[in-house]
Amino acid sequence: MGFVNSWQWIHLFWWRVLHLVALLVVAAQALQGTACFLTIWQGGLQEAAER
Repeated sequence: MGFVNSWQWIHLFWWRVLHLVALLVVAAQALQGTACFLTIWQGGLQEAAER
């Protein structure tokens, strides 16, 4: 997607490292049986929308 849109920032090393770290954190949480913070946030927003 980034390549197709010619986004230059996708080639930044620190961005790739940050993305890899985020993926590893989510994977570790999944292995622990803990929900990702985004999943928790989504659930809260859905509950708020139902009120």
